[in-house]
Amino acid sequence: MLCDMHSSAIVVPCYNEAERLSVNEFASALDADPHVDFCFVDDGSTDKTIEVVNALRQKREERVFVLQLAINQGKAEAVRRGVLHMLGQHDYAVVGYWDADISTPLSELPRLLDVISSNEQYVMLSGCRVRRLGAQIHRHWYRHYLGRVFATVVSLMLKLPTYDTQCGAKLFRSRYAASIFEQPFVSRWFFDVELFYRVEGLVGNSAAAERILEAPLHSWMEKSGSKLKLRDYLRVPVDLRRIRAAYGAGGVSRKNTS
Repeated sequence: MLCDMHSSAIVVPCYNEAERLSVNEFASALDADPHVDFCFVDDGSTDKTIEVVNALRQKREERVFVLQLAINQGKAEAVRRGVLHMLGQHDYAVVGYWDADISTPLSELPRLLDVISSNEQYVMLSGCRVRRLGAQIHRHWYRHYLGRVFATVVSLMLKLPTYDTQCGAKLFRSRYAASIFEQPFVSRWFFDVELFYRVEGLVGNSAAAERILEAPLHSWMEKSGSKLKLRDYLRVPVDLRRIRAAYGAGGVSRKNTS
């Protein structure tokens, strides 16, 4: 396995993203950092997503990987399968995932990779959309306030002072990633909450507050065409109850590898 030229792998889950996927921006990110690989997971798309990602892969076969799922399985499973796939390719130091619409711009990636790579204590780094002076965080007001309610409930569930579990830019130290992504997720859309539970299960609640970093983003722009609709928020109470039952009651096996 190679380790020097393939230090990080980013999974990009894609479902019908042919019209939104910015090939030029991903190509620029690849050119800017030769140590970062990308894996595009086509989650049973019915449009030309696979053609778009295969075009990006041309002449970049060593650094652009494509995983095609026969049927749509949801973002959670697409990310999980992508991470496990990349762990089998090279001896990466860091793996993670990034939303295909790049609402978190790829210009944030080098900074976040540097933070987790240079700080051994971090198991997981999660982008954090904090609206503040000097940052360009643009989000519809109703999603912002729904997000604050959701975040408060999740923080109480986790017993951790989380601010934004749902940001679609997350990085993991690879030696923990196999355990974190080993089992399928309970929730199709709110699996991000499960990731916090799984890290907590690996390192313990008291250590999780120090070994998970929520890194404030400098820029984030909500994009149109989101697969998560307002009606999906109606599933929040149901999914959070299922997650709480699975993890709070020990319903999902978590190996302690800390």
